[in-house]
Amino acid sequence: MNWDKKRIAIIAFFVLVASTCDIRACIVTFINDSGNKIAIQQPDDEAFITLDRHKKRRMGDADSHTSFTIYIPESNHSVFRPAYLCEQVSCSATNSLELKFSDIKNGTGTSDLFKITEYNPHESMVQRVLKKMR
Repeated sequence: MNWDKKRIAIIAFFVLVASTCDIRACIVTFINDSGNKIAIQQPDDEAFITLDRHKKRRMGDADSHTSFTIYIPESNHSVFRPAYLCEQVSCSATNSLELKFSDIKNGTGTSDLFKITEYNPHESMVQRVLKKMR
């Protein structure tokens, strides 16, 4: 077999493999489409990241599920309280997984790829720990 035929065979092999592989993306782009500033925090990260209205934040890894907590401001807007815990249970079939705050609240869009737990507004730290243990 000459060099041109080998090159064509190698290219055909890679095209066949690429077309049959199921590549899934687990990276999440969270979009704050609410009317207020909100904050997010990942459990393994100490950063408490605030997002203004209509801002985005990418989180997670390409090959592992992510989880994060969404914090919303209290009435005085200077103190945040936890509102939702989002744990990814499935990756997207496309390369971009976008999750909007409104989808979390309404159970629409890509929220079905997440286990979403809503925090009780007056839930104590002890109650949160007990809920996680169940």
